[in-house]
Amino acid sequence: MGEWWRIEGFPTPAEWQAFWAGVAVIVGAVAAGLAIGQLKAATESRIEQARPYVSIDIRFFGQIYVALEVKNTGLTAASDIRFDWDTNPVALDDNAQDAIDRILVNGQIPFLAPGRVIEFMLNRYVDDEPSDLPRLYRVRITYIGSADGRTWTNDSILDIDQWAGTRAEKDQLEEISERAGRIAAALERISKKP
Repeated sequence: MGEWWRIEGFPTPAEWQAFWAGVAVIVGAVAAGLAIGQLKAATESRIEQARPYVSIDIRFFGQIYVALEVKNTGLTAASDIRFDWDTNPVALDDNAQDAIDRILVNGQIPFLAPGRVIEFMLNRYVDDEPSDLPRLYRVRITYIGSADGRTWTNDSILDIDQWAGTRAEKDQLEEISERAGRIAAALERISKKP
């Protein structure tokens, strides 16, 4: 005769213990999987935040002159920065074209520290003057992060026409030059007074 409290067909205490141990293993495995997933996500987030971020954009000088501006807005340095153009940029003069071809088309930028900017004079664009100069450039930038050794890629579209008819940001040197000219003219008028 068995124990008076034991119900026929109902699990024994040892069977209950084995069942709950199995449940604990499953819950532990799920928790470990979630923790590993969170760790991977946190690591990826830190890498993404600390990565270099190299971009190329258009910068205006005055109302008609355009430069290509390469900058690293990320938190770490970038190296081996290469550019792949759908249409090669056409510069205003031979010296500017040589620099663009040597570095942006056929070469690379070996190193760009965080916060650094390199500018290449591109051309002169006037909204109402007909021109056979390219007005749209698609470029892929590929570079290596110095902190993580990963290869990063960014795509950019540089569209001169999107800026047509807009007011360009005034160049600070141009503004200083204008002010200096006004001061010089005022001083000349003062000096000519009897």
